[in-house]
Amino acid sequence: MKYPCLVPKRLCKTDISVAIDQEGLNKYGEPLKPVEYSGKCNSQDKAKTVLTAEKKLIEITGTALFPGDICPELPAISGGSAVIFVKE
Repeated sequence: MKYPCLVPKRLCKTDISVAIDQEGLNKYGEPLKPVEYSGKCNSQDKAKTVLTAEKKLIEITGTALFPGDICPELPAISGGSAVIFVKE
């Protein structure tokens, strides 16, 4: 199944580096290496303050939209990590 294009390339201006975890083991019984992607995305961030009894915490969440399928060899993405490079 081909992944749909969620956002046009012209709207992707934020640099991002993504490591997508693969499920399974290689022939030596080690976990498979993550699939890495570096490119541009459309990033939408949101921050909210969560008050607790000890102190207040800030929770930051976000969404990164990509122009097309960044990992066509995997049928499903179950986890990973991303680093967004924000220009100041």
